[in-house]
Amino acid sequence: MNHRTHPNGATLTETLAVLVCLLVAMAVILPALAQVGHTLPVTRSTHNLRVLHEALACYAADWNDRQFTAVPDDLGITGGDCDDYIEWHCGCWPSLWAGRSCDGLNWAYWFGCWSGLPWESCSGAADFAGYPITFDPPWLLGAGVFRFPQFKPLHDYVNGKFYDPAYFAPLDGKVFRAASPYFADPCEFPDDGTTVPSSYMLSPAAMYDPDVMRAPSEGGFQHPGTLEHGFRSPAVTQVRYPRLKTWMMEHNWLRNPPAACNPDYDDLYGSFSEECDPYLFNHGADAEPLALFFDGSIQMLRSGDVADDDAQILDQTGGVDGLWSRDTPFGETGYNGHLSVDGLVVSHHVLTTDGILGRDRLQRPAPRGGSR
Repeated sequence: MNHRTHPNGATLTETLAVLVCLLVAMAVILPALAQVGHTLPVTRSTHNLRVLHEALACYAADWNDRQFTAVPDDLGITGGDCDDYIEWHCGCWPSLWAGRSCDGLNWAYWFGCWSGLPWESCSGAADFAGYPITFDPPWLLGAGVFRFPQFKPLHDYVNGKFYDPAYFAPLDGKVFRAASPYFADPCEFPDDGTTVPSSYMLSPAAMYDPDVMRAPSEGGFQHPGTLEHGFRSPAVTQVRYPRLKTWMMEHNWLRNPPAACNPDYDDLYGSFSEECDPYLFNHGADAEPLALFFDGSIQMLRSGDVADDDAQILDQTGGVDGLWSRDTPFGETGYNGHLSVDGLVVSHHVLTTDGILGRDRLQRPAPRGGSR
């Protein structure tokens, strides 16, 4: 019987068929891979915010529903003056603990009862780390513990580490690169005492008594030092619009910023790295940070959408009240709003009118990669 044999090599038709199949497969796979590359950092950051929300909720459950702050509730009785408070109250201001390092040192901002020791005074450190955010220019304006949710009162609920990865977004280049060498450190705080701010900031407006950020129609901004109760930590259940008030949010413009560096931005926290400083969450209409709301939801919060809502409130009130306070010592441009790349000026989350009683949107943000 005769048998036909096939040549060892593939025919031209077979080769072309394989190439066509490969091209079709690439046309399908490459956009999918690009989408994965876009969504994975969002997924990671969303996971981080879920972890931090659980920490915030547990802190409130353990501490009579209060929010984390690093100042005594009655600091207003001395006008917010740290030195006077320590002198009059024998140092009732609790020290702000960062954690214990592997070499056995306890790292903290010391505000204790013992006078005469330089590390237990109010020079610089108290002003920088104690207040939720400072309203006192020049250089202290904008500093505060709202950028550092990693201190011990909260990180005890996040694996007990100042540098737990949950505090840092992978896309937050300068911050992530500065913090990541410490992720594998087994101790609570690094031996060298380095402090890098988290990628996620608390809402400082919500950390003050609501009377501080009064709407202009109700008397306007009141410096917390002028109110006896100005520094009192609001209860979490005081929130009036939990679906519309942000609790924690990405500080920097992490997705599709106009450039890697904002050439005009002089970061208060730039000392932790020689790298250039990035654009912030409010430096353009297209900035779209992930935000954790008080109801536990996590959503993208586009700055342009916030500006539209703010304009609606201004229109309804004859230009008097907006969603964020324009009469603070930051001025009309708010929190670094003068560095916006497109002229948009918003300072939601940081300077929310009425603080925890206010809102940062008028309606639920549309899902864009976050979660309900």
